[in-house]
Amino acid sequence: MSRPQFAVTLMVVAVAGLLGGALSDRLRGKPAYAEEAAAPAKVIEAEELRVVDRQGKPRAKLGVDPDGSAGLALWDAAGKERAGLVCSPDGRPHLMLVDAAGKLRAGLDLLGPDGAPSLTLSDAAGKLCVRLGVLLNSPNLMLSDGAGNPRVTLWIVPGGVPSLSLTDGQGKERVDLSVLSDGTPGLTLRDAARQKVWGSP
Repeated sequence: MSRPQFAVTLMVVAVAGLLGGALSDRLRGKPAYAEEAAAPAKVIEAEELRVVDRQGKPRAKLGVDPDGSAGLALWDAAGKERAGLVCSPDGRPHLMLVDAAGKLRAGLDLLGPDGAPSLTLSDAAGKLCVRLGVLLNSPNLMLSDGAGNPRVTLWIVPGGVPSLSLTDGQGKERVDLSVLSDGTPGLTLRDAARQKVWGSP
């Protein structure tokens, strides 16, 4: 076979191959190399979902408890629960942050029928130190001592009047400071029996 004849034969074979492949695709409705991608699931239903690390240790759980609370729990690499988000059966959400010793250090809640927010911060012993919230649409801040006793309370009462209260270790108010609606400052000092010993105005 001469070189020109060989070139023509090679070209005929190539064209025939292309035409055959195209005809085959046409008859079957899709290319031979194409695979139908599986449609992703739009909804996954399960009573509980667990996520584990490469060693098989649980790191996260999403589920519904027997009491009807829906929750998300997160564990660290040592298997200690460090964070949780719970929605109670009555619909109240609660966010918890826990330290490595298992002590609750921070919590965020919506309380009461009006969904009043409350943020709490605790010390290493798990005792409440700070509470920040909104009660009856009035913002308030409370600071506690090492024993968990409220010692300082700051709030703005309805009407826009700011007030500061200092309390002794027994929970008795000893100093009240406020600014009245007309701008007049007020200061009240009380004894251990909470009796007023001095006040202005």
